[in-house]
Amino acid sequence: MTRLRTVLAFVILGLPCAGAWTSDQKGWALGTGGILTQMGYERHDVLYDNAPSPAAEREGRSQLAAWWDVHTKAELLSTIYSLLSEQGDRVLIV
Repeated sequence: MTRLRTVLAFVILGLPCAGAWTSDQKGWALGTGGILTQMGYERHDVLYDNAPSPAAEREGRSQLAAWWDVHTKAELLSTIYSLLSEQGDRVLIV
């Protein structure tokens, strides 16, 4: 019964989305995306930018230095390998 309900919900909710978007809907989607981008302090001139912002990179480096005493790439790799070798502490990597 659950599978039937899932299929019915997909069909009912998916059908209105199957048509082409109107220009008003496209404008609303772009505007909403712009607001969310601005709220996250992200760039507006690229799509799907996977590179961290300079501020996020600085924050990550300072956290590594403060929490793990990691300042170089070699120290980072050494710390990761030592955590991987300790079976009980694998959760610390996540």
